[in-house]
Amino acid sequence: MARIATIIAAVSFASLALTEVLPAPAQLALLVASAIGFDFGVQASLVASQTQVYGLEPAARSRLNALLVAGMFIGMAAGAGLGSLVWAHAGWLGVVGLATATALGALGVRMGRVGG
Repeated sequence: MARIATIIAAVSFASLALTEVLPAPAQLALLVASAIGFDFGVQASLVASQTQVYGLEPAARSRLNALLVAGMFIGMAAGAGLGSLVWAHAGWLGVVGLATATALGALGVRMGRVGG
């Protein structure tokens, strides 16, 4: 499930590049659809990751879940900072590229795991 969720997020991010060539009403529709898609993908990936954590050592579930959530927070905060830098230097398409590359990187990590 996590792989599918990550693919959905990556496709949703990548589709945002089309906003450069679409008329304004279509841009808004694409933005809404993409936001729903990547939010679903990220949330589904989180649930899949938490399911894996809960399948590990029962006595350490809360600590492992805390590490997962803290890691996600750090990653999202770093992504926000990096996204701001990319926006300043490369604009909208740079941010779209960064988000897509990040999702594809996460997919690569997932593909390297057994049962990912």
